[in-house]
Amino acid sequence: MDMNKKRLFLLSGLIITITVGIGLYWLYFSKPDGLPDDKKLIDYMNRYHSDMQASDIKAIIPADEEHVFVPFVRKGGEYGASFWTWRKRDWELDYISSAGEPKIWRIDPEDPSSFRIAWSFSPDSGLEKIRYYLMRDRDFFVSGGKETYLPKVQMEHETMLDEGSYGMMELPEEWKSVAGSLADSAKKSQPDWFSFPVLGIHFGWIGYDENGKTFIPDVGDSFGTGGSNIDYMQMLGENDIEQPGRKE
Repeated sequence: MDMNKKRLFLLSGLIITITVGIGLYWLYFSKPDGLPDDKKLIDYMNRYHSDMQASDIKAIIPADEEHVFVPFVRKGGEYGASFWTWRKRDWELDYISSAGEPKIWRIDPEDPSSFRIAWSFSPDSGLEKIRYYLMRDRDFFVSGGKETYLPKVQMEHETMLDEGSYGMMELPEEWKSVAGSLADSAKKSQPDWFSFPVLGIHFGWIGYDENGKTFIPDVGDSFGTGGSNIDYMQMLGENDIEQPGRKE
C-alpha cells in the first residue's frame, strides 16, 4: 500500500469513527425534547393499554430532565398515573396504572436519592392527608459464625392534599440519609446481592379523612403494566406502626 492510499485509509477510518461517535452521542446523550401534546400522550397511553381509557391529562410533573410523572383522568372519572422516560431520542412510557395509589419510582435503583413518591387521587376521594413510611423490620441472623442484629427502622412523613390531589415528591432528606447508609453497608457486605428487598426496606402509607380518621379511598379497578422500577407502596393500618406508649 503506497503512502497516499494509507493516508486515505486512515482518514476514512477517522471519519467513520467520528461519525459513529456523533451518532451515538446524539442517540444517547442529547438533550430531551418536550413531551408530546396532551392528545398524543392520551392516544399513546390508550394504545399501550387498550383498557386504560385515558381522557384528560391533569399535570406534567418532572423528576428531572429525563423522567416525568403524568397523572391523568380516565373516562369513568378515575385518576390514573403514568411514568415517562427519555430514552434513545424519544419519550417512552415506562409504566401506566389505572389507579393512583402511591408508588415508589426508583429512577436509579441503586441510589435512594433518585427515588420519588408519586400519587394521583380524585379531588372528591375524601382523602385529606397521607402519612408515608420508610420501614425495616427487626431481624437477627447468623452468618459465618457471626451474629448480626438489625434494629427496626420506622420513619414517617406527612403530606396534606389540600393543595392538590396528585403530585410527586423526593424522599425526605432523613430518609435519603438512612436508606443511603443502609445501601452502602449492603454493597460492602453483599455486593452481588444488593437490592432494596434484600435490605429489608419497604415503603407504606396510611390515608386520613378530614376528621383525622384512617381512610381507604375508592380508586376503582386497579391494573397497570410497564417497567420494573415502579413499586406499589403497601397500604398500612395504624396497628402496623409502632407508636411510643401504645399497648399492643
